[in-house]
Amino acid sequence: YTIVTLDFLAGGGDNIFELTTNFIPLDLQDEVLTRYVRDNNPINAQIEGRIEVVDTVPTVPTTTAVPTSTRPPCIPRPKTTTPP
Repeated sequence: YTIVTLDFLAGGGDNIFELTTNFIPLDLQDEVLTRYVRDNNPINAQIEGRIEVVDTVPTVPTTTAVPTSTRPPCIPRPKTTTPP
């Protein structure tokens, strides 16, 4: 599989992925953002109506959720070396 992710996560940040160096970095996210701002200057931000304000009080659940899995949390495996 081929996936695209942020450089921070690909480098093992937040332990989302197992720490690896087996990836091909293309562009760092700060470089991509800098290039976008430079190429689209001035940026014309407009209200798009994608956020909806709801004036209600959240309801409290009447039951307590119980985990269905008894598996231990995911812990990264230690690095091992294989003999040549």
